[in-house]
Amino acid sequence: MPLLAIADQTLRDRARGRTILTRVYAPEAAARYPVIVFSHGFSADLGSFQHTGRWLAERGYLVLHPTHADSINVPDPSVDPGEAAIIRRFIASRATGVDEATRKAFVALLDNPFYLESRLADVSALIQNLSGAEGLDERIVDRADMSRLGIAGHSYGAYTATVIAGARLARDSIAAAGPVLRRFSAAIAISGQGAGRMSLADKSFGSVRVPLFGITGTKDVGAAGETPDWRLQSFRDSPPGDKFAAVVNGFGHTDSIHPRATRPAARWEKNSAVCSSHSGTDTSRTAPAAAPPWPLAPAPRRPPIRSSCRRGNFGRCAPRGRRHGRKGLAGASTALAQVNVDVEVDPADIALSLLV
Repeated sequence: MPLLAIADQTLRDRARGRTILTRVYAPEAAARYPVIVFSHGFSADLGSFQHTGRWLAERGYLVLHPTHADSINVPDPSVDPGEAAIIRRFIASRATGVDEATRKAFVALLDNPFYLESRLADVSALIQNLSGAEGLDERIVDRADMSRLGIAGHSYGAYTATVIAGARLARDSIAAAGPVLRRFSAAIAISGQGAGRMSLADKSFGSVRVPLFGITGTKDVGAAGETPDWRLQSFRDSPPGDKFAAVVNGFGHTDSIHPRATRPAARWEKNSAVCSSHSGTDTSRTAPAAAPPWPLAPAPRRPPIRSSCRRGNFGRCAPRGRRHGRKGLAGASTALAQVNVDVEVDPADIALSLLV
């Protein structure tokens, strides 16, 4: 599907006096498309995951990549200069090894509520602009289906997405409680977070009731040394139904940001116990599992899959035969299963290719 040629957008959030530089990928054909807001990792910018944005737009989505205040390439005056220096020092030294003092200082920044609150306000302002408030090119506004909103993100962006999906923080958050953010109906968390940091606790994920897809890699270690298993806690501890997880063999924390020449193997898992196709037919023993259905999808699409469905102990399981399904926004049945699948994944598509 041809893409609309459109310049990066400079949006104004007048309430905060903040400028939000945003990149947009949209189909060229004039129509209403499901919207995905992609929140980049800490210190990154609107160029992060641009291959993913293009890939989705080519398949019928309107994708927006805002630049948050923690970006080092697009500095924001609201960020403390000393904290900005810590961010730059941490990023610059990752290739050669981060010293312990810098690592601890950086981890402390991730726990600073300012950065999450600023990001949540960014997303809220972006949605208000999509509604025609001000700032966005009218061609973008005219293509946005505001009844179908999805949030996605990598690393700190995954944290942002999980909170918007309903994760309850162990502190008060005015921005997280805002009515605009409650309009999102699905979320993707690439290299997300578990309990113990960033105001997340074991009970935080019990309130995540929208469809959620968590993605990590076998080498995806957290800034404080957390394991890939920790990154999928939102998948394991959220209520059953429309919850998915993918684990990519050999992938580290930043490997999904840019395409790689090799094709990694991935497995995805779902947190109930009935393997169902889009039609709702039980395929738990006899047929390949369907790709996870993305509730915003214009039509179901599947990558090639070699699979074996089996009951396991990863996530919460319902008694066999009991469905935790719901109707996705495309109208397809999305009853879930716990499934282990080996998938050949193009790295350019790794972030979201299993969703559509």
